[in-house]
Amino acid sequence: TMVATRRSSAAGSARVGSARGASRVPTEAKLVFAVAGIFFAFGAFAVLQEDVYRTSYAGERFSATFLVLIVERGVNTAVGALGALLLARSGGDERDRKRSPSEKKTRVPVAAIATSGVSQMLAMASANEALRYVSYATQVLGKSCKMVPVMIGGVAAGRKFPRAQYLQVLAITLGVAVFNFGKKASSSGKGAGGDSAYGLGLIGASLVMDFVTASLQDRVKSATRRLNPGEKHAKTSMFESMLYTNASGVV
Repeated sequence: TMVATRRSSAAGSARVGSARGASRVPTEAKLVFAVAGIFFAFGAFAVLQEDVYRTSYAGERFSATFLVLIVERGVNTAVGALGALLLARSGGDERDRKRSPSEKKTRVPVAAIATSGVSQMLAMASANEALRYVSYATQVLGKSCKMVPVMIGGVAAGRKFPRAQYLQVLAITLGVAVFNFGKKASSSGKGAGGDSAYGLGLIGASLVMDFVTASLQDRVKSATRRLNPGEKHAKTSMFESMLYTNASGVV
């Protein structure tokens, strides 16, 4: 018994030491790593997605939009489940993680997360389906405005943003739109005259669902706090959010 106790104590000390080592990483370095990862992942995703929809397969263009989304969501669900099982558990800040496992089981608002996952799935489905009816340049221009409905959704949910963030969203949206439009216009040499009203409507529907998703995601945070009144910094882990969001999208 004493040997088992010592081993358990040593393992616990190792985990604490590992956590302390990770906490020594500067916040700026974590930010740079996270931003670089986001840009790389989304950049690679955009290139691969365009290749799938614009490549001709035996004279035909790919049109199984929902199959692509189901595969994407299925892979994300598997990764989220594996991460939640092996690497992450719900909890609050570092002070909350020092508590014993029996004391820190945070209740997860599965229904709220699943609802936001459905709206996110509909936003992606509308944007991807629009590629069949509008030019890629037009679709990119629509996606460039995504930050606007997301911020509006936050305001509708009761969040307050400083004036600087409004200016940042405006500058980023205009910059991305001008960059992508100029890039596509120079490469294709033709405008969006072939864009159908149905395709433009799908882009509009995607932006509306982005607005809804932003509002629902803010409600997830509120629901987590309501379910865990005894935890000051209660929050759902990254992998649990990934699991339930993508699983609801698949269903």
